[in-house]
Amino acid sequence: MAIIFLKADIFNNVETRDVQELHCGRLATAHGCDIQRTIIADRADPIPWTLKEAVGLGYRVLITFSLAHIDFRAPEILERCGLLVGHPYGWYHRGHTGSIAGMSMVRTRH
Repeated sequence: MAIIFLKADIFNNVETRDVQELHCGRLATAHGCDIQRTIIADRADPIPWTLKEAVGLGYRVLITFSLAHIDFRAPEILERCGLLVGHPYGWYHRGHTGSIAGMSMVRTRH
């Protein structure tokens, strides 16, 4: 069971919602994921809600078009479920602590 997560403010004339959602759907199919829900987020911080849904409803994989759609918060997501990213492509299982294409897994300290 999988969930697609996209942020509306990242869509543009070339990579529209339809194009990005279709790409995520094809990724899901290629990896044998059954999409249960698609969330198109607004400007409010949706990630904790999405993670709560993913854990609470039994989603095993969060699928997104790019890391920007999840605000580069892959480490948080991977603590709770798998992550499938379209660009740059990456398939990461829950608990993954290695490198992720397009970002560093090192958390900054504040």
